[in-house]
Amino acid sequence: MTGLLVAVRADASREIGTGHVMRCLSLAEGLAQEGAQVFFISRGHPGNVNREIEKRGFEVRDLPPGTRRSETQPGDDADSYLGWLGVPRERDARECIEALGDDRPEWLVVDHYALDASWEVMLRPSVGNIFVIDDLANRPHDCDVLLDQGVAEGGSRRWHDRVPAHCTRLLGPRFALLRADFGRARRRLRQRDGTIGRVLVTFGGVDAANLTGRTLDALRDRALADLAVDVVVGAGNPNFEALQLQAKALAGVSLYRGVDDMAELMARADVAFGAGGATTWEMLCMGLPAIIVTAARNQRPSTQFLHDNGYVTWLGDAEHVGTDSIRTALLRAMNDAQGNRDMERLGRDLVDGNGVGRIAGILCHGMRCADLKVRRASPDDRELFWDWVNDPDVRANAFNRESIPWAAHERWYDRKLDDAETVLLVVESAYGPLGQVRFEKSGGGFVVSYSLGRQFRGKGTGRPMLARAIGYFRELRDDALIAETLSGNHASARIFERLGFVEVDAERTGSRRFRLDAGRLPREVRQGSPEDDDRVSTPGSGSTNAHSLS
Repeated sequence: MTGLLVAVRADASREIGTGHVMRCLSLAEGLAQEGAQVFFISRGHPGNVNREIEKRGFEVRDLPPGTRRSETQPGDDADSYLGWLGVPRERDARECIEALGDDRPEWLVVDHYALDASWEVMLRPSVGNIFVIDDLANRPHDCDVLLDQGVAEGGSRRWHDRVPAHCTRLLGPRFALLRADFGRARRRLRQRDGTIGRVLVTFGGVDAANLTGRTLDALRDRALADLAVDVVVGAGNPNFEALQLQAKALAGVSLYRGVDDMAELMARADVAFGAGGATTWEMLCMGLPAIIVTAARNQRPSTQFLHDNGYVTWLGDAEHVGTDSIRTALLRAMNDAQGNRDMERLGRDLVDGNGVGRIAGILCHGMRCADLKVRRASPDDRELFWDWVNDPDVRANAFNRESIPWAAHERWYDRKLDDAETVLLVVESAYGPLGQVRFEKSGGGFVVSYSLGRQFRGKGTGRPMLARAIGYFRELRDDALIAETLSGNHASARIFERLGFVEVDAERTGSRRFRLDAGRLPREVRQGSPEDDDRVSTPGSGSTNAHSLS
């Protein structure tokens, strides 16, 4: 395979539904547009959509269907989702490693409520970086980037102590994984006036609770007879034949199975019934007033938040929502044009449909260098620096290659924070920290060293990050800067040379030494650079731009 290689681990089944795979397909299509090669690793559970993935142009490496099933309804306990996997986590990890074969993807995308840090640790040696999609916040992850596209009480605090300190967290609906056709259809949207003439009904790929059938029963009311209704069900819906009979008995109802033009159907509708989850974000993006029934416990937090803040109408959980409540909600919406217009405006402001493009750009090309900011390190960054210093590639390019124990790092870090002759800096993007740069007084100058988070290596971020930090340092001190690299660390040597450092005689064997005279600024700081305006795309093998921290 050529180009950036990405593996996706996600499953669909009658029990799980199709939402995890479908949103990963949206991301895969965005990554492919950026030149990445994407393949899926998925189990052949009953109700899987592995062949649908292949129809969309992506390879599937099938895992055998599991036999283990959950005896209880998945809930707040992380282990309650283990039945969705079908096999023990350890076996799944081994089978995934076998499925990878000789391929070592730069990114492994994981979207599965049954997988956690214990599984990710087993996969870590076989992949470059791990990208986790999760909106439960009920278990730890060993990942480099986390996507939680939901909204819930607690916000980013929900992930405190559940992901590593270095993990980049992409939070909120601006990162919602929607297909590109929603963005296109959104740009052509008509202005709704709040009146309701057409209804969309779509409760997901499986709809195990048969909410579609209940909604069709509600539409038998004479007061709703003049409505045009589009009903969309997934290919795996077990009630399709019964739904066909219900739809035929109602004038104005069109029943669709497995449509490809959901964005257009949403654009035509004036109100929609749907389940909480991915479809909710699609409706909000399209400014479509939505009446939501939650079909699973994990859908509650975001749906509750959206309801409380006026984005959607939430009727409750599927087991408590009957025909009467569905009918009443629709009649109420038909008499509230202003409320419908408010929902349209709020939804479009919350979800702009560009989430896939943002994430694909970050994974393939790194952060926009124009967005980089520099700040002084603080006591709160102690764990972050420890994560960075003990990264295996960082240790491999350090003069001291031994891992740093926490107690030793803590003493060192606190001492350096209080040292007037040491400047510790953190360089951040809009989504969190990328790396650190340290300046330490030594003889007639300051020794500069740095490290970059592994998820940002090989993407041209190291040089602009270091240039920003040196520019910041020059506001504090005007001393000469000294850099020292291992002889084999060619990536860091090139960065220093391109920033204007001049190689001088090394003081120890196996190293190279560089100097930037007092008062001199890196070329990129003096003159500006193309990186200031956009991302730098220099895909590589993840070469380490790092020095010893301790």
